[in-house]
Amino acid sequence: MKRNIRKEVRRLIDKYETRNPIELIEFLDISLIKTTLGGRMRGYYCCPLDIESICISSNLSDEDITMVAAHELAHALFHRNMNILFMSSNTFCNKGRYEKLANYFSADLLLSDDIFKNHKGECFEFIAKSEGVSYELVELKSELISLNI
Repeated sequence: MKRNIRKEVRRLIDKYETRNPIELIEFLDISLIKTTLGGRMRGYYCCPLDIESICISSNLSDEDITMVAAHELAHALFHRNMNILFMSSNTFCNKGRYEKLANYFSADLLLSDDIFKNHKGECFEFIAKSEGVSYELVELKSELISLNI
C-alpha cells in the first residue's frame, strides 16, 4: 500500500512538475469547490454522475486548505468508487485505513524526501511549523522514508 502511494506521488510530480495539490487537482480536471461546510467537516471528495469534485471548507487557513486538498486528492486517486462519508455514517466499516492512506499520500506529496536533510537536527514540531503542515504529516513522512520504499 505505502509503496503504491510513493509510486503515485512520484508519477504525479514527474508528470506535472509540482507538489501543489491545488494545481494537481486542476491538472486532473477535478472540480475544486471552496464553501461553508457544516460542523467540523474540513473537506470531502465525491463523484456524482462521474463528475469528480473536492469540496473544502472556506473557513480554513491557506495551509489547512493545502493539506485538506492533498488528503482529498488521495481519495480521488485511490478511493474513487467509495463513499467514505456514507461508510462512516451508515455502516460499521472502519474508515480508518482509508483515512490513514490519504494522510500518507498527503505527507509524501507535501514534503520532499530531503525534508529531514534540510532541517537537520530540528524537531518534528519545528519542521511542521516551518513547512506549514501538521505534526502528523511530518511523522508519516519520516515513517515512509525510514521504510526506504
